[in-house]
Amino acid sequence: MIFVLRHAERADNSPYQDDQKDVKLDFDPHLTDLGALQSQFCAQSIKKILETYNPNVKRVVYVSSPFLRCIQTVQYVNQYLGLNAIEDKMYVQTQIGEMLRSSWFQEDINKKLTQKTDPNLSQQIGLKIEEPFVQDERLIQQVYPEDKLGDFQDRFKVAYEVIAEKFLNTYNTEETVLILVTHGFGVQIVLDKFNCFRFSDMVDYCSINAFDYRPESLPDKEYPLFPKVCIRQQHDHVKQADNEFSKRKYQVAKF
Repeated sequence: MIFVLRHAERADNSPYQDDQKDVKLDFDPHLTDLGALQSQFCAQSIKKILETYNPNVKRVVYVSSPFLRCIQTVQYVNQYLGLNAIEDKMYVQTQIGEMLRSSWFQEDINKKLTQKTDPNLSQQIGLKIEEPFVQDERLIQQVYPEDKLGDFQDRFKVAYEVIAEKFLNTYNTEETVLILVTHGFGVQIVLDKFNCFRFSDMVDYCSINAFDYRPESLPDKEYPLFPKVCIRQQHDHVKQADNEFSKRKYQVAKF
């Protein structure tokens, strides 16, 4: 199975000034405490999904966008999922990173992201950070500025196909699951690829999407990379995290 997640809450979108004040790189914000909790509840939801669809899974491959909010989402999911990350690694793949719009970024910031500049990040995450998961001549490299949505769509769609192909050709999918953590637009593109995205849907923080590629689950045997869509836009766990966070905030304020 392959899971495609959006990252959890980013600090610069938090309503709390303390979260915003602590951002070290304005173009690469960290997760909030609520975001960490969202990731924890997300891991618990993934556990339940696996119990239903693929209970024999023993290990996980993590592939993340290079942005800190995605890497930290992997960190907390890994802590609470209860599966062994292969070789205690997570992989960073630039091609599934954020769209580099000139209205969002003043320059190509890839070389300045926390993943490139903080030598202690792997230790903080608890996994060895390695890049990339796959090298392939079909991959489309990011070019700044990336203002055309079509350019981003082409880049991301190819990246997902190549990553999925590498995973399926390398690992026993009965025992191994791939968790890919990216951004909202990236989630939309994957869902659109499988004809199951509606623009009326919101891609919430930690939104879970799950695709079963095992041969016995494929709806059309002639198209082995067109999987069974098991979960689409599940984010009930986000509300649970919000409620738990509010409860903790109230208890702290009370005392």
